Amino acid sequence: MPRYYFHIRSSDHHYDDPEGSDLMDDEAAICEARVSARELSADRIRQGLSTDETAFEVQDAKGAVVGTVLFPRTLA
Repeated sequence: MPRYYFHIRSSDHHYDDPEGSDLMDDEAAICEARVSARELSADRIRQGLSTDETAFEVQDAKGAVVGTVLFPRTLA
């Protein structure tokens, strides 16, 4: 199975996923990023933190970006 990396990008924060996850294909990786973005957004909102301009940049093992998934926006 291919390995995918889920890097978090925002206007003031960059976190590179050093481990990655083995998933079936690009579509499965994007789906995983969507689920994780919702979960992380909920955690951040509970902590009173913004999710604006935050996204997962999904890369394959060769370093190619296969997709970008925006976190749900914080409502004002």
